[in-house]
Amino acid sequence: MKRYFACALQNSGINAGLRYLNRSRTKILLYHAIVKEEQFNPSLDPADQCLTDEEFERQMEFISQNFEVISLDDFFNSSRRTNRPYIIITFDDGFMNNYTVAYPILKKYNIKASIFLTASFISGQETLWFLGLESELKKSMRNLPFEEFKERVISLKKNAPTRNLYRDKQDFFQPMDWNHVRELSMDPRITIGSHCITHYPLNILPEKELREEICVSKTNIEANLGKKVDYISYPHGIVTEDVTRIVKEAGYKGGITTAHGFNGSSSDPYRLKRNEIGNRGNLDILSSVISGSWDMFRWGAPNY
Repeated sequence: MKRYFACALQNSGINAGLRYLNRSRTKILLYHAIVKEEQFNPSLDPADQCLTDEEFERQMEFISQNFEVISLDDFFNSSRRTNRPYIIITFDDGFMNNYTVAYPILKKYNIKASIFLTASFISGQETLWFLGLESELKKSMRNLPFEEFKERVISLKKNAPTRNLYRDKQDFFQPMDWNHVRELSMDPRITIGSHCITHYPLNILPEKELREEICVSKTNIEANLGKKVDYISYPHGIVTEDVTRIVKEAGYKGGITTAHGFNGSSSDPYRLKRNEIGNRGNLDILSSVISGSWDMFRWGAPNY
């Protein structure tokens, strides 16, 4: 149903009109894993966080032809230099396929992007806690008390069926290592940011653990890259007053949520809005998301 309506919005010219009306505002897009078409297996993507390389390239070609892709630094520091609408491309988590699959496509179209790293994932210390968990279970755990949350995650990982599913997903969701990240960070088109240490929901953490997630992830990434980290993407898009307070104290310039919408000069730099593009996000849906028509109908993420 949503795809058909997105097609109608695109073919009717509504999306083009809204893009013009919103040309002074900036849309931030969120991607996770980009996988080869022949390797894509929807059964291993219960949260709909993957996109095939063919669809991703179609989207990057469309974006490069119709938008000005800017970096987060450009957004904060530069005055508008073009009448084309602005887009910011972001990736969360730090999957290997960001380097092997997405990066060559970004280079082909000369597109800037920000990649937010979950530090313990990149260091090989642990996998992301939610890989292998069904989407609804993942959602149900986000607001558990911290100690109960940790116990539940440990228990699920020890469970045999879950352990098998984790093993099956390893090739699909392998992390980059620091050598890959260092190479990416040398490209002026790529910005490296923090996605905290463990990807735990920040709203459930006690003050000590919250500071570690926000501050230690920053210093860890900076130590490995020899470069300053200025931006943070909040795990699961969850942000509170305590979170923004510590983020500011840690020296970040900005933070990104998953609340949908546009960003502009009056936006809170620590609560920037962002739209996710999941594995069902074709070109019509992408155009609807970017134009703002998707947000007008409050449909949420296109992959839901």
